[in-house]
Amino acid sequence: MMTARNGRWTAEIDALMLDLLDKGWSAAAIADRLSEGGFPTTRNSVIGRLFRLREMGNEIALSLARPKPEPKPKPVDLGPNGCRWPIGDPGQPDFRFCEAPAVVLGKPYCSPHCALAYRAKEEAPPRSGGFDQMQVVGRG
Repeated sequence: MMTARNGRWTAEIDALMLDLLDKGWSAAAIADRLSEGGFPTTRNSVIGRLFRLREMGNEIALSLARPKPEPKPKPVDLGPNGCRWPIGDPGQPDFRFCEAPAVVLGKPYCSPHCALAYRAKEEAPPRSGGFDQMQVVGRG
């Protein structure tokens, strides 16, 4: 069981919090664990404490609390006429574009992908009851 001095963060509590963070625990889960151990706290308190530890130069907090940079997507040079149909998951390394020659200048896709991307307008159904279908009844 942790001991808290007047509800203040101790080195023991900091060490446990950093260890749980290193194991991938969320701030909310860490707060629950610390509260169960006798140190009532909240998710926001945990986040604030991590921030303060970072500001104080704690190396563990610096390395764990700093978000890892997202890999930047590779620029793709498709040229002015390459098909831009995406293939695969953009978050995966094997993501790519079709790159086949585009059908028409100004369209971003090749012929098969144009067929998937664009639909021809359907013809309007014939009208019923219009003047061209009415029978003229004469007097008589």
